[in-house]
Amino acid sequence: MITGCLLRVRSEALIRLRPFAHRSISRIADLVGEDAVRKVISEVDREFGKKLDPRAWQIFCHGTAEEREQFQVEIQRMLEASQDEKEPGKE
Repeated sequence: MITGCLLRVRSEALIRLRPFAHRSISRIADLVGEDAVRKVISEVDREFGKKLDPRAWQIFCHGTAEEREQFQVEIQRMLEASQDEKEPGKE
């Protein structure tokens, strides 16, 4: 099965669309060949990844479950620190 980072999205809404997306990509691959489809998916992954934090994109695409969990903890800490700075009376 052909996949790319963009097809690994874990959003609840997109998970429901995943089977449709995979069928559509498989049909296209049957018509133009898997190599051509893989090439396009790789290009889309690269271009989309350029818009994101490089470390976040690397972990999203290739990270282990442990790396993803650690990254989520880091982001949560940053968000909490940012929220603490915005609250009145906090120093």
